[in-house]
Amino acid sequence: MLWLFWGAVIGFFVIRTAREQEPPVMIVYVLSFLGIVAILAKQPPFRFLEQVPPDGSGLNPLLQDPWMVIHPPVMFAGFASLSVPFAFAIAAMWKKRWDGWVVRAMPWALFTLVTLGTAILMGGYWAYKTLGWGGYWAWDPVENTSLVPWLATVALVHGMVLQRTREKHRKINLILAILAFCCILYGTFLTRSGVLADFSVHSFVDLGITGWLVGIIVVFFFGGLGLLAWRWKEIPTEQPLDAEGKPVEEPFLSRSVLFILSVTLFCASGLVILLGTSAPILTRVTGKASQVATSFYTVTHTPIAALIAFLIALVPFISWKGETLASIGKKSVTALAIGIAGGVVAFVAGVRSAKDLVIITAACFGLAANAETIVLFVRRKAIKTMGGYLAHVGVAIMLVGILVSGVYERKAQVTLVKGQPVQIGRHTMTFIRAIFVNEDGVVKQPGELDQTKLEDRRAKQAMEVEVKTAGGAVWKAYPKMYQNERTRQMMANPDVQSTFLGDLYLSPQAYEPGQPATPENFTVDITHKPLISLVWGGFYLMMAGGIVAMVRRAMDARQAAIA
Repeated sequence: MLWLFWGAVIGFFVIRTAREQEPPVMIVYVLSFLGIVAILAKQPPFRFLEQVPPDGSGLNPLLQDPWMVIHPPVMFAGFASLSVPFAFAIAAMWKKRWDGWVVRAMPWALFTLVTLGTAILMGGYWAYKTLGWGGYWAWDPVENTSLVPWLATVALVHGMVLQRTREKHRKINLILAILAFCCILYGTFLTRSGVLADFSVHSFVDLGITGWLVGIIVVFFFGGLGLLAWRWKEIPTEQPLDAEGKPVEEPFLSRSVLFILSVTLFCASGLVILLGTSAPILTRVTGKASQVATSFYTVTHTPIAALIAFLIALVPFISWKGETLASIGKKSVTALAIGIAGGVVAFVAGVRSAKDLVIITAACFGLAANAETIVLFVRRKAIKTMGGYLAHVGVAIMLVGILVSGVYERKAQVTLVKGQPVQIGRHTMTFIRAIFVNEDGVVKQPGELDQTKLEDRRAKQAMEVEVKTAGGAVWKAYPKMYQNERTRQMMANPDVQSTFLGDLYLSPQAYEPGQPATPENFTVDITHKPLISLVWGGFYLMMAGGIVAMVRRAMDARQAAIA
């Protein structure tokens, strides 16, 4: 229903922006939601239960979080908006309008990139600050089903820029628009059919709609590709011509080649993740169903991350007409020096892995290169054209944050005895007491407390831990551990102390109130996540770049309509 709601809202804007393409686009757009209507007819959400329970168990306390309030609406706005590029692509093949659809559909592809990307990171941030395992992405199959269409959308956006600028690669963009939409449908199948019930905490059990989901995928996947095959020979493939009327071959060191490589990399990443996510289905055919280890994604994406960082670094120095190695070297001296300096700093800080140093150096190189270009655009007062470069800066920062915070985190599990200081790395921790908070948010024990850490109105039991740094700074941490009164399930929430250089992450594991013969103690996992702030900061910049690009492309589409 949320998906349909956003589809209806977005549809009103599509009607106004489709202009002369409105009839075929809106027909396809509405048809793309009929499958959801059919599912709601099959499994109506407001049907009466055969047996009415005296009282429900309530929403899982872990989901009673502000991020989980705004995560689903943003996620489904991204799902719904991905129908727009699909509708424009099908309408383009239907009416044989091979280029105009890109201008109108690109703002919506960018809207999907921003909304779906924002929702993904919202979910990651919620997991990080709520679940207590110290990470934000576990490569869960259901989590991956939202990441794959986002990667396909990123590839589509780059392909659209290439087609709009060079008037080529039309077939690739039509394929990407179809596949990106079908990835959403396939992800819905994996989540709602029950095929991943044994492999994901997010998966539903079989609700009796599996056949419907398969039918919807078949219709749109084979219908879209079938129409593409029918029109294949009619789709123009001509290249730009020179003064003599001959096709112009793209130089190897040109921006066109970089865009093609970027599309290839994002498609490769999506395909690898899709195969890993589908492992339970693929392995069931040959024997016992099983899933891939998280190391599968790390191993396969290490070279992809390095190549993406390197391409980001080259973009500002390579034009559409092409460059030579000498010209690139001359333009990139400053940025390359900053990249190498970043690698040296990482080595001094303790990074010894060659592949990690390569990624960090390339990311710092890309950060400096794109930042130089942004400064140039700002000086020229051409801010609306810098969206892509701003997004690239964000990606470069995120790559460093993801690598350093994941590979170089430090973990320790300790049992803190009440009143006894314990030295853990550069911190000294002392378990002060257990604090009980009632349902009105009132602390039952008197004493000085950091109330900002205890604002939650749900009944909690927090552990007050005094943390002292080597520099003498002191603060109170309040990791929470309590039992849900309705489900009798033990719940735990971490305390996270954030700085730019890293987070100190305290995740409660066990609490022993103590007996006359034994002291009171508290077991906690302590994790230091270096530079994890770069993940969140880089994301904000990437989304800001996407918004700037979206506004610019929307203005371009409006001007094209007026013309």
